[in-house]
Amino acid sequence: MTWFDIIKGVETATHSAELWAQNDEELYSDAIKFIEDEIRGTYNTIETVTESLGQFLSERMAMNDGFMSELTEGNPSDGLVDVDWREVAELFSEDISEAMEAYR
Repeated sequence: MTWFDIIKGVETATHSAELWAQNDEELYSDAIKFIEDEIRGTYNTIETVTESLGQFLSERMAMNDGFMSELTEGNPSDGLVDVDWREVAELFSEDISEAMEAYR
């Protein structure tokens, strides 16, 4: 496998995770609830919440059959380790900021 193939795998896996995180209603709702729970009554920073959200999404999306099928059906297939979870979590930065304003 070449370096280009590895980079391409990370790029496509991350893009796929981003699409699922933003477009799957149940997953999106779970992410928003997680954000609110991480902020309510705490002094967590945006960076801390983003890191925690990335971890949450990696665990939550591993249980999503549709996402996992899409991730592994390609040739070569991608895996959860190919996803840049921080980048996926950063899609929610506006939601994190709004929750900070609402719950603090």
